[in-house]
Amino acid sequence: MRAIIILVFIAFACGAASAQQEQNFTPAPGGTFQAKQDSATSQATAAHQARFWTAYSFDVRPGVAVDVDFVSDDGHFTIQGTWDVSDSGFMMNYPGIETHSLGVFALRDSAGRVERVDIYNLARRHEYAGYPVYWLGRIGNEESLNFLRAVAESAKTEDLAGEAVRAIALHDDRRVPEVLEHVAQTSTFEGVRARAVRGLGDPPVSDATRQYLALAARDERESLEVRRAAISAYGRSRDAQALQFLQTLYSSLANRDLRRAALASVARNDDRAAATAFVVKVATQ
Repeated sequence: MRAIIILVFIAFACGAASAQQEQNFTPAPGGTFQAKQDSATSQATAAHQARFWTAYSFDVRPGVAVDVDFVSDDGHFTIQGTWDVSDSGFMMNYPGIETHSLGVFALRDSAGRVERVDIYNLARRHEYAGYPVYWLGRIGNEESLNFLRAVAESAKTEDLAGEAVRAIALHDDRRVPEVLEHVAQTSTFEGVRARAVRGLGDPPVSDATRQYLALAARDERESLEVRRAAISAYGRSRDAQALQFLQTLYSSLANRDLRRAALASVARNDDRAAATAFVVKVATQ
């Protein structure tokens, strides 16, 4: 069964490069990212399209599986959203499930304004809600991050801003933490700020990012949702530094929900003996 799964995903990966042609995406020519977006809008306007997608590929960070199919042990196909391979023992057993070819799909109105953002696996076919897709090609990380950051900042709905943040976190780029921190500090949506903070726990995590998460976890002026996200993100490192921080943080917290979040992260630490000893100590106090 495992061999079958891996072969299925190798086949998907091999077809990813030509997926946009196979799915009849319409190319949007242009010398720059903005020129390609303008070209797509012009073509959609000429075709009297009320809504249309613009889509492009980007550099995907390692260790994630997005928009994938796999054959489960009972023979059924299962479709999931986003998995982090590094956080799932199941995924570690199936390395072929990791996704390497993803596209940012922006649904736009007739004027070109972004109404929705989705991430799709380019190796899989979708109906895209029946709207045409204009293909922009491969876009550099900086342009992609700037575009998604602008969407997250200007979005009128939490869903749109949250999906832009999800797309940002999937990029393989050293500037991602900086962008996520900016969104976490400026977004008017509490859920979006929490989502950005959770994204900061994606490896590798720098010392500067750990310091930011530690401050956010302790900040009593911050919402409980954002503080829980910071605790969870810090705990995903699962190393000795994370264990020490979480143990100290647990002892300093007054809020029961936050203490529970810290304790849950302690329990997942890689130092099983030390983590178990701390949890038992807390349980017997």
